[in-house]
Amino acid sequence: MKTQADGLRYGVLASPNLQSLLGVLKRQLVEDPIKYPQQLIGATGQGASPLRRQPSDPLPLSELIFLYTDDDIGVWLLANPGKDALDLVVLESRQDPGEGCD
Repeated sequence: MKTQADGLRYGVLASPNLQSLLGVLKRQLVEDPIKYPQQLIGATGQGASPLRRQPSDPLPLSELIFLYTDDDIGVWLLANPGKDALDLVVLESRQDPGEGCD
């Protein structure tokens, strides 16, 4: 992943599957690396522009795609026109898997 001046990061998705996307996330160079992503949420082409303008404003669910499977990755790619970078939100677990589980 590369870092831009505004703190955004970008990387290249080698193939349209979840394993490849997770590999891109794990290679990012940030202060606290992503280890255990809990949710991956992609913005559609319609949601990308407002997300870039006002990242703190929530997007409607109709402009988000929750990424759980390889098919979801394909839908996310098809929901974007391809002229801009894809937007992804990563929500990480607060604890390692297995910690605090009763």
